[in-house]
Amino acid sequence: MIQDALHERYILAPYFAEALSAFEKQESSMLLYYKEMIQAIDLVKEDKRLTSVEFNKTTTPRPPIKSTPKTQPVPEAALTGVAKTLKDAEDAFGARQLDRARQLFTAALQQTDKLPQHASAYYGLGRVALLQASAAKGDEEKEKNLDEAERMFEKALTCEPDPFDRGWVTVYLGRLAIAEGDKEKATKLLTSVATMEGATDKAKQEARGLLDMISKQ
Repeated sequence: MIQDALHERYILAPYFAEALSAFEKQESSMLLYYKEMIQAIDLVKEDKRLTSVEFNKTTTPRPPIKSTPKTQPVPEAALTGVAKTLKDAEDAFGARQLDRARQLFTAALQQTDKLPQHASAYYGLGRVALLQASAAKGDEEKEKNLDEAERMFEKALTCEPDPFDRGWVTVYLGRLAIAEGDKEKATKLLTSVATMEGATDKAKQEARGLLDMISKQ
């Protein structure tokens, strides 16, 4: 189907098929991932891909498009307060602006007393710390960021997180337990995700994959 679309001059069909496959393996929403996906288009690579493609010289006639009355889209309510702060923090995280993301997630903690939103902020801070650990130049700095990530994720679980956050926070704690060599703790955490009510299918799939990895070690 992808090749058929390519030969019909949908020249970016192969790229988007690959990009969507990568999208399904991470947890960001399409709202956050779309900009990154577009910016990642490698024009040189796509040009080379097209050098060996022969486009169809004839195309199947398409039925005329029926015009339908246009309806005015209902504008979405503008986010305000802590909801906007968390959205801006997620945007900054998606753009890998980690210092800004950390500042915004921290600011969200000061803007509300609602525990589920605190959980989202701590979940964000934990992910920021993990990325900073992966970029750390020394073992001491890396260990410090990993400890920070674990503390943030554990705090998130104490703040009545919504099902989405609870599922992914527990997955991340399971990953950290694996990295620490604590298979028993990791297995317990990841097993709970696999049967967790409200956790996303993606989080459950990730948990099952990690459990399978543990069983093969």
